[in-house]
Amino acid sequence: MKCRKFSVQRNLLLWIGGAILLVIIFVLVFGPSLCTHDPLKVDYTLKLRAPCREYPFGTDGMGRSVAARVVYGLRTSMKIAIVVMLISCVIGVCVGVLSGYVGGSVDLILMRVMEVVLAFPDTILALAILGTLGGGMKNQIIALALVRWTKYAKMARDETMRLKKEEYMEAAVAMGNGRFRIVLRYVLPGIIGQILVLATMSIGPIILSGATLSFLGLGVQLPNPELGLLINEGRDFIRSAGHISLFPGLVTALTTLGFNLFGEGLNDYFDPRLKEKAVSD
Repeated sequence: MKCRKFSVQRNLLLWIGGAILLVIIFVLVFGPSLCTHDPLKVDYTLKLRAPCREYPFGTDGMGRSVAARVVYGLRTSMKIAIVVMLISCVIGVCVGVLSGYVGGSVDLILMRVMEVVLAFPDTILALAILGTLGGGMKNQIIALALVRWTKYAKMARDETMRLKKEEYMEAAVAMGNGRFRIVLRYVLPGIIGQILVLATMSIGPIILSGATLSFLGLGVQLPNPELGLLINEGRDFIRSAGHISLFPGLVTALTTLGFNLFGEGLNDYFDPRLKEKAVSD
């Protein structure tokens, strides 16, 4: 897919989102080594301490460092989000390209399956799947992947059907190229930009969905830290020690915002159908 001319001044979303993601990556990589406290160590003599120099985010009801738990919780949430994104992307793109390129009864069957999945809200369907499989990180990943592949499938199908009408695709068929070769050489390179945009923008919603499931007790299980669990842990102390839920909530919101802004910036860069902004260089 061709991308339009890039302009730093006109793509602030990409740069703002990128800056936020750089901070997040720094925390993910160096955060554990910078933490001086064990996120799982219980010390009731330190319980419910307000944010201070030694404990920047305070301590929770068991005397554990909230900052340390947020760092490790962010790592857990990002691990889940990336794995879910990769699985749903592979499944969705394969289904979408197959449906759009082959067409006919294959397209009809696959699209009916997709419509059934899309008929249910993501979180509700994920809750139903987890209710059947049981809680835990592994089942949480499976549940989220099973409800999110449809986004990639719809995009891949629409883009594949559009590319099939291009002259170079018709020429490739006339030259005797097989379907598999055409998909690899022409279809996938033509939709890679949209895949990157959708993958980036899906990380934030996956983190929110994962946090929701963990908050309800159906995702990551205690004592492992995860953003949704950390928010839930502070529920009983919301008036006396609001920092326990506040900081995990802020990190969740900031991470989601960063991926959404970066995804919007990528979309502005890759999508040639967007109109040029009126702002001059």
